[in-house]
Amino acid sequence: MIEQLNQWIDSRFSNPTDSELLKARKRIVITMVLISVPFSIGFALFFFTHIEYFLYPGVIVLLFITITILDLIYLSYRKQFNPFVWTMIFAIFMLSIGIHVVQGGFYKSSATILYALIAPALAATGINRKVGFLILVFYITTILALFGAQSPIEQMGPAQIPDVILLSLVAINLCATGLFIFGTMLLLVSETASALDKADGLLLNILPEETANELKEKGYVDPRTYARVSVLFTDFVAFTKVSGQLEPGELVKKIDRYYTAFDEIIRKHGLEKIKTIGDAYMCAGGLPTENIGHEKSMALAAKEMLSFVEKIKRDSIKDDDYFEIRIGMHAGPVVAGIVGSTKWQYDIWGDTVNIASRMESNSKPMHINVSESCYEKIKHDFEFTSNGSFQLKDGRLIKMYFLK
Repeated sequence: MIEQLNQWIDSRFSNPTDSELLKARKRIVITMVLISVPFSIGFALFFFTHIEYFLYPGVIVLLFITITILDLIYLSYRKQFNPFVWTMIFAIFMLSIGIHVVQGGFYKSSATILYALIAPALAATGINRKVGFLILVFYITTILALFGAQSPIEQMGPAQIPDVILLSLVAINLCATGLFIFGTMLLLVSETASALDKADGLLLNILPEETANELKEKGYVDPRTYARVSVLFTDFVAFTKVSGQLEPGELVKKIDRYYTAFDEIIRKHGLEKIKTIGDAYMCAGGLPTENIGHEKSMALAAKEMLSFVEKIKRDSIKDDDYFEIRIGMHAGPVVAGIVGSTKWQYDIWGDTVNIASRMESNSKPMHINVSESCYEKIKHDFEFTSNGSFQLKDGRLIKMYFLK
């Protein structure tokens, strides 16, 4: 129900340019105002049922309801939030102080001035905390002033109100206050939970779930060494030449088409995206949770990536409508952790990463080049052809295989 109400408030009272914070403020304030309307109608019915004692309070409540409805209509059409909030602050003080005065003070009004406390809450939520504090100071000052003027104010109210009616009004005030506080707190909890869900979602777009949880619990993430991780690199062929022929917006749109598909593929196979560097895409298997068989999952993902690229190539009319790619895979030990203090990035380091990159650069367009380390793990699951070998700086030879 709260979600549907929030959607209605966003659609009716928000601008497309509103920030998420402003939208949340509008949802809270407008819901508080909407909660007050049925309470106000209930008070109007009570007052006019006992019109001989509460004529003027009933008129003030009707005036408050009218101002509230007009203010909501104004906001729905003009979308100017601050004037709306200030009008509601004025209306709440008018309601509370007005009833207090015409009814004859604290006792005969059953402390209706208590409702003026809604005004600082609206100000703090709808405008800012400083304004909310100033309105609170005004509220307290008003209470003290009314207390000092209690004797002349008592002369303005009805001469005598039966105790049963006053007790009824006290009960109504207590129930209404409790329900209003409960409704407001429920809304605040809902908004807080929604904001936390969004924050968690953004964090999970940056970091693996296990790493994100560790960061939230400890405030930092310990670097971790993994004995064996499979690493995959992809790279677009002749990217610099093709990108120079495209408009910036068109180029980003084309790259996004590939990377979005790659993201879905690696998620499907239980792998972890590490980062993109220009036209290079990097992912890994076997972390942050260690698992066996990640080499096979990586090989299946690589084949699916290549199939996606081949499909785009087949469906394209012009040569600059698609990119070809090279893919390289290697497996071995890595160190993983978070770098940066303002913009976190989960990354991995070690010779395994460097060799995986070399696997990609020693591949051919539209081929998957696999190191001997990966080949030995999955040679019985797939077909391969030899791609020779290359030499590392330390003199080691790494055999390479094309995955069919």
